[in-house]
Amino acid sequence: MKISLNWVREFVEIDPELSAEQLSQKITLSVCEVEGYEEMGAHLKDVYVAEVIEIEPHPNADKLRLATVNFGEQQQQVVCGAHNFTVGDKVPYVGIGAELPGGFKIKPATIRGVDSHGMLCAEDELGFSDDHDGLMILPADAEVGLSLAQLFPDQVDTILEIDNKSITHRPDLWGHYGFARELGTIFRKPVKSMTFDPALISGEGEKIIEVEVLAKDLVPRFTGLSVSQVTVKDSPLKIQHRLTRVGLRPLNNLVDLTNYVMLELGQPMHAFDANQIAGNKLVVQLAEPGTEVMTLYQKLAKLGKEDLTICDANGPSVVAGVIGGLNSGVSDATESIFLEAANWNPVSVRKTATKIGIRTDACQRYEKSLDPEMASLAIQRAVELLRETCPELQVRGDLIDIRGKEIPPISISITVEFICRRLGKQIAEEEILDILTRLGFTIQATAGNLEVEVPSFRRTKDVSIPEDLVEEIGRIHGFNNIPAVAPLFPIKRPVFNLQRRFENAAKGVLRKNGFHEVYNYPLTCRKIEQPFGLSDVGVMKLRNPVAENQDCMRTSLLPHFVQTIYNNQKITQDFRVFEIGRSYRKLETGKIREAQGLIAGVSVTAKNQGDAFFALKSKLIKLLSRLQIARITWKPLPASERKAYQHISISAEIRAGKHLLGVIYSFSPEYRDSLSLKGDVCIAELDFDALFEIDKKEYKYLAPPKFPSVNFELSIIVPERSLYQDMANLVRKVDRRIIKVDYLSVFFLENQPQMKSLSISMEFQSPEKTLDSQEVKELQDRVIEKLADSGYPLR
Repeated sequence: MKISLNWVREFVEIDPELSAEQLSQKITLSVCEVEGYEEMGAHLKDVYVAEVIEIEPHPNADKLRLATVNFGEQQQQVVCGAHNFTVGDKVPYVGIGAELPGGFKIKPATIRGVDSHGMLCAEDELGFSDDHDGLMILPADAEVGLSLAQLFPDQVDTILEIDNKSITHRPDLWGHYGFARELGTIFRKPVKSMTFDPALISGEGEKIIEVEVLAKDLVPRFTGLSVSQVTVKDSPLKIQHRLTRVGLRPLNNLVDLTNYVMLELGQPMHAFDANQIAGNKLVVQLAEPGTEVMTLYQKLAKLGKEDLTICDANGPSVVAGVIGGLNSGVSDATESIFLEAANWNPVSVRKTATKIGIRTDACQRYEKSLDPEMASLAIQRAVELLRETCPELQVRGDLIDIRGKEIPPISISITVEFICRRLGKQIAEEEILDILTRLGFTIQATAGNLEVEVPSFRRTKDVSIPEDLVEEIGRIHGFNNIPAVAPLFPIKRPVFNLQRRFENAAKGVLRKNGFHEVYNYPLTCRKIEQPFGLSDVGVMKLRNPVAENQDCMRTSLLPHFVQTIYNNQKITQDFRVFEIGRSYRKLETGKIREAQGLIAGVSVTAKNQGDAFFALKSKLIKLLSRLQIARITWKPLPASERKAYQHISISAEIRAGKHLLGVIYSFSPEYRDSLSLKGDVCIAELDFDALFEIDKKEYKYLAPPKFPSVNFELSIIVPERSLYQDMANLVRKVDRRIIKVDYLSVFFLENQPQMKSLSISMEFQSPEKTLDSQEVKELQDRVIEKLADSGYPLR
């Protein structure tokens, strides 16, 4: 959100010697985060009011003209392409050497053979608006030679960029007046009072529009006023320029005043064309299911029975609290209007805005729980602004003021001693009372005991407990002014979390083996999960989803994990990723099962089928070993357990004894193609809860071997469906001096269908002596003979 300091200065005095940087730091420390600031209009001191005294055609260009202007000190001839001015008009002139926004420096120029001394400017070139249709025509009574900084002092301004998240609990700060109140408190300056006075908007005769509210529990307050004899025209320059500087585009005096009031007081408004309200009556009600409203953005909003609307005799014309309908606003022919300023239930507004996918400045404010008492003041301020352009306007009838669910008053009992003890500093009672009073709180003080009445603009989900008042005192006094002291309470060692330690150990092993950890949202939708055949039983759906693709809790880590692999394959095909997270299902008993799982994936550039499978399997062996899980077996997935997306032969179940830990598999070719995956991809899904709960094998620490070992590698021909584990078990049984057997590689033989070449390595070592060459050869021969006898000859 953007805040104009000039606008704030209308309500409170700010030291002109205070720099924008100093002010930003003060606001950040005391109120909310200032993300940055922009000092605007400094260039206007070099732009002057010039009177056009002569216009001639350019001798070498039909579309250009030569304008001679007088800007006080002298006259200059300027080549100009605009045609919207004539002799006698006042226009902005900038001379040689001056610099305009964007770093554009005015230099001597010769345009189609004619010297141009300076430049006549359009509004966008000066930063007044985005209008570039022609030159900016200045007021006829503007003094020639006056700088635009003097003519439009309000244009020399500092715009603060406020972080919206830091004021999400402060609805009173969504307007300039709220910031004025805060700065008045910080600098101990009086703030201009803005109070509602019914006499200022009292009307005559009958009101043009009647209002009925049928959903009062969702409408804390609805105010409206009928106004006739208005004329649609441009807003005063001051309003136009201010709206532009804070990011809104001026349209006309009727639309601009509603935006201006919203940015000033924080209260959104809507101006109806009273003559276009069918039946001369508005009804606030919940929509019928299937109701459709064409919005001002020309987007069709489909509403349901939980969405508030404002209707006339022809049906819904406004999505209440979010956006007006296409035909609900004013037009150039508008002569009578109905000004509406309401207070809507924040939850209702947020649900509707999320459902229809439209976020407006108005709904952002309503979602923060606005002060209902601000509605009538907004109407009063709008009429005051409208009188500047329509002095002949007539207010018709009295203010319509319908109240629904009241926000109860809040009174907080607190003591000075409590405030000082919580802040860790002794603060004078006088300062405490001064701070709270300036912030709008009403106080009754008796011997250090304070009874504090919370103002209406701070009791909507903001200040409600004594600690809130302590925070108010602390931030205005300055937390940086409170000395840092070590906490005076015993520090107890936290309860050791074995499961978290186990989880961190698993993550550490995977990271050391080249895996990158990923985090995916637990929110998903059935459309994402359907390709994997996940059951609909027990799916937990959100009552109020924030997006269509996030309407339920995930029942598996797999769908989003596959999407992560797909996204990363756009960069490279060779990587390893894993995630430890929870999936959710509601059981028949009504309890929610939050299963924690581990999913790991390997993607490699395709060379040999199964490369990714064996690469992932080897890393899982290291993981399970580090986690002290023993008796690991890898068996082909039974056909009855295999999913459609799992490869028929490159898949296995992982067990620790009788305990099923999970599965490892490559995708079937058709599924891999349907998921747009490239290369060779292998996935392992493990039950992390089971990994944690299973009995662990204790480490045995042995003395390092005294004698060296000997490595031996061989390749054998085996049937395509043979398991490496069977070969390894055969080799281990040959001799106790074979202390280690490892898988090396596998590839399929073109000249021997249904067969494959399996390469394995082994390590020979004796605990008693160094093996000599003869003993090593004997061991090698025994291994080869054992494998050959079992039907696995050397390749």
